[in-house]
Order: sequence, then C-alpha cells, then structure tokens
Amino acid sequence: MNKIILSTLFSIFISISLFGQNGEMKVIPTADPGTYKLYFSADLASDIKINVRNKSKKSVFSRKIKDEKGFILPINFSDFESDRYTIELFSPLFSLYDTIDYKSAKDRFIENFEWEVLPEKNKVIVTAIKPLDDEITVLVKGDNNNEIDKQQISGNRFGVRVFNFDGMNTDIIYLSFYYKGEVVISKEFPIRK
Repeated sequence: MNKIILSTLFSIFISISLFGQNGEMKVIPTADPGTYKLYFSADLASDIKINVRNKSKKSVFSRKIKDEKGFILPINFSDFESDRYTIELFSPLFSLYDTIDYKSAKDRFIENFEWEVLPEKNKVIVTAIKPLDDEITVLVKGDNNNEIDKQQISGNRFGVRVFNFDGMNTDIIYLSFYYKGEVVISKEFPIRK
C-alpha cells in the first residue's frame, strides 16, 4: 500500500514539476550579416528540435540537439534568399518561436547603391550609400560582348564612380557589378554615337 501511495505522489510531483518548466530563446545577429546566433536556456534538460522556415513555411534548416539545458547555436543564412524566417524550437515540455527578416548579400548590395543615368551625356553615375565589406569588380562590355573596361574597387573606397561612354564604338554598353564572385547587378545602357 505504501508503495502505491509513494508511486502516486511521485507521479503527481513529476507532473506538477514538468508543467512548470520554462525555456527562453533569443535569435541575435552577429557581426557577420549572414550569421545569427540562437541562444537557448531552460529549467530542465531535454531533447530539442530546431527548425527554420521561410515565409512559405518551407523548412530551410533543421537540427536536433540531445539532452541539453542550454546552448548557443550559430545559424548561417548566407545561402538563403531574402525573406522573413520563423525559427521554431520544440522540446517535450514547450515550444518557442522567433522571427527575423533576413536580406541576402545580393539584396544588401543592391540597396546600397544609387544610380543616375545621364543619357544625353552618355554617363552613368553610381554612388555607394555606405561602405561595403568586400571588393567589387565592375565589368563594362560592348554590344559585341567585347570587354571595354574592368575595375576592381575596394568596397570601402567605392564612393562615387562616373562611367563615361562618350565616343565608344558600340550601340549598347553592359555594366555588371560582381560581389563575392557573383553578378549582383547587370544593366544595359544605349549609347548615342
């Protein structure tokens, strides 16, 4: 009889204890704009499942962590598109959610520039609103795909650049910006001869 009473009391104690368990989660950007850190702490260690979903609710990242009471998990968003992401954390005791609005390097790059086209003067003025953290390559090609100009510019020294196409022997100029090895902006400009 005493064993039954003790077993029942223990079950009630465990149930009451578990229902009172809490956890905290924060998702914080780091100095690297593509990486965020998920900080987690809980009253009781348990198995954790982390899932990151985009706005369309598609899972883009998933991780299982065994029997932890707290941890810091870096999540690299660099390979993801610009979107609103929901970070989900599931334990047997509770679920936690947070959202972030992530912009890809390409979108951050594009937003960082202002373009002024002066077609009557065959000039394009490109202004960097703020410095970038990496080198930019600007490639200028003509309508027969011949390379007219190529410049490699330190991201923090871009400032204002004037591209003058007056007197070029071509009908169209193609101006392409490369950032971290990929074309992020490509524009074409008709040329007055």
